[in-house]
Amino acid sequence: MDNESRHRKDNNKNVLEKNGLQSGNLTPIEVGKSCKCHSSNGLHHYNCVPKHLQFNRFVHTGYRAGLSTWDCFKSLFYLHNESFNVYSHGLAAAGLILLSPYFYGKITHLQFDPFLYPIHHITSTTCVLFSAIYHLMSCHEGGSEAYRCFITLDYLGIWLVTSLCCITFLKATLFCFSHAHKVVTGIYFLLCFISLFYVTKGYNPITRMKPLVALGAVRIFILYPTRCMMTNMGYMTGPLGTLWYLLGVEMIGLFGGLLNLSRLPERYFQGKMDYFFNSHNIMHLLVLLAPALLHSGTVMDFEWMQSTKCPV
Repeated sequence: MDNESRHRKDNNKNVLEKNGLQSGNLTPIEVGKSCKCHSSNGLHHYNCVPKHLQFNRFVHTGYRAGLSTWDCFKSLFYLHNESFNVYSHGLAAAGLILLSPYFYGKITHLQFDPFLYPIHHITSTTCVLFSAIYHLMSCHEGGSEAYRCFITLDYLGIWLVTSLCCITFLKATLFCFSHAHKVVTGIYFLLCFISLFYVTKGYNPITRMKPLVALGAVRIFILYPTRCMMTNMGYMTGPLGTLWYLLGVEMIGLFGGLLNLSRLPERYFQGKMDYFFNSHNIMHLLVLLAPALLHSGTVMDFEWMQSTKCPV
């Protein structure tokens, strides 16, 4: 090894150690050629980044690490392995905000309850907005502490939209049973806050997803069948058609989560799907279908409640 190569390797090692990174797992090719950790605006190899950013070993390149807040924002203007995630949900959030006059204009005849539709619209918007913020800022120089704050923000958005997706459904299901509606809604909100507590205590994707899945099971196996049973027993309740939209939202969340955990298809194309169409990218696209389904189901329940007169 000549003096120049030895000097470059020593410098690379010193920079890695200074930033709290470990070079022990790096191959000579990664240190000397592939890894651009030490160039201006350079991108890192998987082995170069801190442990909290090593959550998908099948995505090899394109990582950012140790950036200041301003540098995180500047990364909007060059390609890295989070660009797809940032823009897919960031543009979706902008679209939901810009199109809000259109959405609210379409339901002006359904304003008997001024809160329900805004809750659905706001939670759908915050879900994709918080996701974009997390993916943009996950490489912050604050390290694992900053990362935990941003990923908690991401899961807060997921919790908001999944927890509150059924509140209009609940109101329509028990529309003519106001006391039962208050009791059931109170119990459900209590379960929601319990699930939020465990989500914030999670330390990896599985432990964060478990409370959300448990709450989803309450909706799928208790709340949704309640409307079917009430219909079969002859009670006045909301339309069964709404169930297809809400079950679609649930299936999108479940399938997207399982796809993300499976690491498919990048598991079989390692290093070739680092920037586009890996499992997380596909999940981001699937999630964009949920607001449309939620809007359709919500409007269907609104229209039914608007036209229904409960027996005295």
